[in-house]
Amino acid sequence: MTECDAKVPGMQQLANKELPKMVERARQLAVCLRKNGLTVAQVPDPEPKFSGNVAIAVDTDPAAFERAYAICSKDFQDVGVTSLGKGQ
Repeated sequence: MTECDAKVPGMQQLANKELPKMVERARQLAVCLRKNGLTVAQVPDPEPKFSGNVAIAVDTDPAAFERAYAICSKDFQDVGVTSLGKGQ
């Protein structure tokens, strides 16, 4: 699988049968975060390459994120959050 992943980035994640459920849960968290003050630019739709995690833009105001996450996190404790660097 490592060989495939080197040729097609994200291939290993696509092989994960739970990935579609994980990505859907991450999308639901992203929607919640947006409803609570963040923007699509700050919380883009999750992609399989992030393994079902929500990626937060690096320039997102930490206080705004904490407010939104405090509201949403209780329903989405199974979803990870990662920082989305510039250019990703």
